[in-house]
Amino acid sequence: MGEDAVARGVEYGPRRGLDEVETPTGRVVFDGDRVAVVYVSGAALRPSDPDDLVAELGGPGEELPGAASAGSELHVYPDQGLALSHDGPKLEMVEAFPPTTLGAYREQLYRDPPRFVI
Repeated sequence: MGEDAVARGVEYGPRRGLDEVETPTGRVVFDGDRVAVVYVSGAALRPSDPDDLVAELGGPGEELPGAASAGSELHVYPDQGLALSHDGPKLEMVEAFPPTTLGAYREQLYRDPPRFVI
């Protein structure tokens, strides 16, 4: 990967000044030489049924409002380093990150969703 493939100074959640590499299925975000988060679009995943993934992860985890759409639900599994967002049956994204606490996830990766106009 060439240096031109890296976007510098990007934002992810509340964090700024990160580096990012886009991939065909999402993006990898770095904080210095450490991976901060791997973001994978829901369309890139199989199986894409969010209920199947939630069940595989042991239940709903910690639930927060999602930011992808007005009906988004975010399920966070901080100790497993995973989060997924869905709107009903549509899987919107999955995040993988170093295992952490819910408080640290909220501080480092989560952004409150915008107000949606419907």
